[in-house]
Amino acid sequence: MVTIRTATYLILGMIMLAALAAGVSAAGAKGDDLLVSNVDVKIGSKTTKSVDQGETVSREAVPGDKVEIKIEFLNNLTSDEDLDIEDVDTTVTIEGIDDGDDLEEDLDTFDIRAGSHKKETVTFTLPLEVGEGTFDVTIDAEGEDENGTTQSVLMTFAIEVQKEKHELRIVKADLAPSTVSCNRNAQLAVDVLNTGQEDEEDNTITVIGSELGVDFKDTYSVYEGEFDDDMHFTRLYSFTVPKDVAPGSYPIAIKSTFDDGRKSVSKSVDMAVQECVVQEKPVTPPSNGGSSAGTSGTSTSTASKPSDTTTVVVTQPSSTGQTTAQVIQPTTVQPGASKPTATASTESLFDSPMFLIGIIIVEVLIVVVGIAFVAYLMRRG
Repeated sequence: MVTIRTATYLILGMIMLAALAAGVSAAGAKGDDLLVSNVDVKIGSKTTKSVDQGETVSREAVPGDKVEIKIEFLNNLTSDEDLDIEDVDTTVTIEGIDDGDDLEEDLDTFDIRAGSHKKETVTFTLPLEVGEGTFDVTIDAEGEDENGTTQSVLMTFAIEVQKEKHELRIVKADLAPSTVSCNRNAQLAVDVLNTGQEDEEDNTITVIGSELGVDFKDTYSVYEGEFDDDMHFTRLYSFTVPKDVAPGSYPIAIKSTFDDGRKSVSKSVDMAVQECVVQEKPVTPPSNGGSSAGTSGTSTSTASKPSDTTTVVVTQPSSTGQTTAQVIQPTTVQPGASKPTATASTESLFDSPMFLIGIIIVEVLIVVVGIAFVAYLMRRG
């Protein structure tokens, strides 16, 4: 009975393992046919070829160095299998070098044909305030072949950062503004950084632009370290360019000595001086019809003067023996307006034919009425 039960358990276990394996296969397997076949590392101006897994690059880096990494990938699947590896994503990382943070770059996605190589390049600029030490570099790439199998590769090597014993750098020398004209006030911002192994004390710095009347001198100290404010000397110099400085470009030299005066570092910036041109305000022309700006001569408007003459129209005497006079007052004509027309009648009412006819009719009626009245009186008598 025990034997039969044991055999049953074994069979069930085999079935479960087979199902699990089938599930893994369905989910996609991991392959090792994506390879990093070669890495070349250029630090500064020198290149170390064929860097191997886990190797430290022989060329030491210094603060601010440019690090160029050339990577060659290989699709190790044979041409007979004829499977491309597609959509390969790659991230290259220098770990912990930026004040404990990583420097990281992602490459563009690419495909690799079976049995073929693909070359990619990535470039980093190291921080100026980096500390000394060894820092790991990782190349992490992953894609998928045409069968759905994930292909990935991870390679690691290291770079070493070493500082000079005594080294200062002028990392900033900015003019604001860099060009002056009518307003001649300006400022120069300076930042000196200690990128060496030793503290640097009692250093001198001079800022000189003889033609601009610029002349400054300071004494300062900076200390070794990484990502520390004490590594910096910063100063803002304010000055005024004299009005009699002719238009042109003038250099301002910044120089600092250190290591007890045995070493120095320098930098130069240019100040542009332009002629001061004052723009005159435009003259607004008068709005009452005066002459326009920029036009010579005088424009005169003459208004017609009204007549002061009074006109009297005399009408000749009519048959009634009366004389009439009609007075016409003067008319004032405004400039630009049409002159009104005055019409005066020279014919009297007593001279009109209708008036004469009416008089005759009235006289006839008086005569008729008189005759009738006489006849009436005679009848009664």
